[in-house]
Formats: sequence, structure tokens, C-alpha cells
Amino acid sequence: MEIVHLDPNRRLAMHAVEVPMPMDVTYEVEPRPGGSLARVRVQGDAGGLYRIAGPLVSAQVGRSIAKASGT
Repeated sequence: MEIVHLDPNRRLAMHAVEVPMPMDVTYEVEPRPGGSLARVRVQGDAGGLYRIAGPLVSAQVGRSIAKASGT
């Protein structure tokens, strides 16, 4: 992953440079009373065989995000 934007303690945007499917991942954190709100956005362009497997790829990305966030 290549960092394309960094706003410390607020936003991190990355672009995948060495994967079979191009994607961009953005993490945003917003202070809230009693804690923080975290948002993760993943955008990708599934082409070729990945287009057929789109729903499976989407589910796997969701599981990976949940695992990384500890939920």
C-alpha cells in the first residue's frame, strides 16, 4: 500500500500498488464524547474474473476490516 494522504490522528488514505485488484482504502477517525467514531472506506475496480467473484470479494474485505478493527 502507498500512502496518498495523511492527516495525523484524523485521516489515512492508501492506494494498493501490488495487488491483483486495484483498490483505495481510507481510514477516518472523528472524536466523539466518550470515544471516537472510526470509518473505513474501501473502493476497488474488480475486472476480469474478479468481476464474477465480486460478492465474495466484498464479503472477504468486510471480514478483513472487522478483524483488523477487533470487532
